[in-house]
Amino acid sequence: MPSEEESGEGLAYFHDVWDMRGISRADAEAVVALEQSIIRALDLLATDAESFEELASVLEFCGTEFPPEDDPEQMAMFDLLAAQVSLGLGELNGLEIGVAGVSHALSAIGGIPAASCRSHAKDHSWSDAPVVYFATGKLRAEWLQPLVESSGCGFCVDSVRPNLLAIRARSVLDMNRLAAMILSPEVDGQLSLLE
Repeated sequence: MPSEEESGEGLAYFHDVWDMRGISRADAEAVVALEQSIIRALDLLATDAESFEELASVLEFCGTEFPPEDDPEQMAMFDLLAAQVSLGLGELNGLEIGVAGVSHALSAIGGIPAASCRSHAKDHSWSDAPVVYFATGKLRAEWLQPLVESSGCGFCVDSVRPNLLAIRARSVLDMNRLAAMILSPEVDGQLSLLE
């Protein structure tokens, strides 16, 4: 685990990061639930990876000011999406849809998120799959491992940042599933044994 001085932008040389230690379980649960509702709405509205990317990016950077095409069904879906987002997109704390939940869940159980990317359908993505880099102790990593596997995600270590673990997923759905599993009351008792 890094020291206080190694957190923020000093942690593995990622830029535009902040120390996310100490997110409360209640705040993490709220983020995971909000993210789940946004992903569901995006899934209903988007017709392909590019439209998902466009809508998710608009929400992350512009809020709900997106004029959909002149299609009543699409307008209705966008209204649904806007209603979900009005519940508090700011609760994602500037993180991308699909990796915000895992980042918050990891913090709530004592991990230190370092960087994340939901992966993008456009050329500017720095990851080809949804990923969250984080620091944690060995016991907590071992506790997480079966949850990571059963959610359809996987651990990896980046040779450039070997002091961090990374969770990679096939989709933001798998990442959101993992976030919910981490915060699940069924596994909460197991985690308390590590402390």
